[in-house]
Amino acid sequence: MLFLSAFVVLSVFASAQKVLFEGSDYRATVYYGVNDNDVCGAENGGPFPARWADNSGINDGYPKCTSKIQSQAKTLRQYNSNRIVAMNANMVANDVDYWCGKEVQIFGPDGKQITIPEGPFVLMDGCAACTSANIIDVSALAFTQLSGGKCGNNPDGFTVKVIDNDLSASLGDAPRGPATGTSVYNPAGGNAAPAPQQPSSSAAPAPASSPAPANSPAPAAEPAPAASTVPAVAPAAEPVKPNTSAPAAQEVNNNVVANLAVGATPAAEQPSPSPSPAPVADDCKYGKWRCDGLNLQICNKQTEGHAWETISACATECSFSITGSAICQ
Repeated sequence: MLFLSAFVVLSVFASAQKVLFEGSDYRATVYYGVNDNDVCGAENGGPFPARWADNSGINDGYPKCTSKIQSQAKTLRQYNSNRIVAMNANMVANDVDYWCGKEVQIFGPDGKQITIPEGPFVLMDGCAACTSANIIDVSALAFTQLSGGKCGNNPDGFTVKVIDNDLSASLGDAPRGPATGTSVYNPAGGNAAPAPQQPSSSAAPAPASSPAPANSPAPAAEPAPAASTVPAVAPAAEPVKPNTSAPAAQEVNNNVVANLAVGATPAAEQPSPSPSPAPVADDCKYGKWRCDGLNLQICNKQTEGHAWETISACATECSFSITGSAICQ
């Protein structure tokens, strides 16, 4: 009797959770893969080269939602979780505190929820390609679940929901708590926010799954280099390289591109207190921080080499303390 009562309470709680965002007709792409026995690698019948996620550098990319405290920032490899997903980079960047760490639910065309043994999916990254098409970027392990057990073409027809349930602690991050206020993508602050104004992925040609590089290198069906943080929809899966969260959407060779947004990185940068937008020396070394005017940036991996990614736009000051801590206010 007690067990039944507890079950009823939990069921009521689950059904009462606020839906911050809901969109339909989504396509899945792949951009990273950790601790998954190289499930999308050629030796396992996948479309990508062996150890594509490691060799491409995508796994060493910093997700948009990682901590901006250098000592606490983590790469996809350090999170060591296949539950992290990336969505519309504009949506995530618009209000990091509102969206980061929230539970993501994915439902197949048959209406059944799709999960992986590790637990619920967590929104932790921004995807550039997702700004112009209904795309959700996931891990290789999650991709195989969405593709019916194999790493093949990019599947579509999914319904995606972002739930107001903070799962940050389950990834080892500090709790962020429930969403407060409103967001451009949920102006009323209530349930089931309408999908952002963007063309449905079905409107564009659906190539075979092949991830394109973004904030991180990850293929959908095959690794394919892409431009900075831009996941693109493509036929065959290809790995995408690490990139940071860039609001502008880009498609890379019709491949699935990962659009990793940078959150924070180790390695302190020399203070650059000047608030003026004067150019800064382009001495980009992976993991290094700098201030470019009022933009706090980190040197992150991309499909080809490295590039500076803006992780925060400071209001009045961007500098570094004598101990190397970033000051952005």
